[in-house]
Amino acid sequence: MIGLQTRPTTADRPEADPDSRPVTVAITGLLAEREFPTAREAGTAAWTILRAQPIGWCQAEAFREFLCKGLAERLDQLLQRGPVVALAFTLDGESRLVTITRAAS
Repeated sequence: MIGLQTRPTTADRPEADPDSRPVTVAITGLLAEREFPTAREAGTAAWTILRAQPIGWCQAEAFREFLCKGLAERLDQLLQRGPVVALAFTLDGESRLVTITRAAS
């Protein structure tokens, strides 16, 4: 007889909900490291700052796509692979970095 195996989901593990854990965001020269209660709030704050900058249409669209749609799930996946998500962009001829990490528990 072959047994049926299923993978646990976030419904089975509520503590694993990707948006229920705090996230830290920093943007070089624009936002000092700051903790947000959820990934959605962190993404909204970062996008609010970035969209007001003259970073160009292409960069702005890439950041909008990354920070606004499915950020909590995407961050959960990326932060399982490594401790930091770093997104680079250029502003006023300088390389800048958006750094996102899980906040210390």
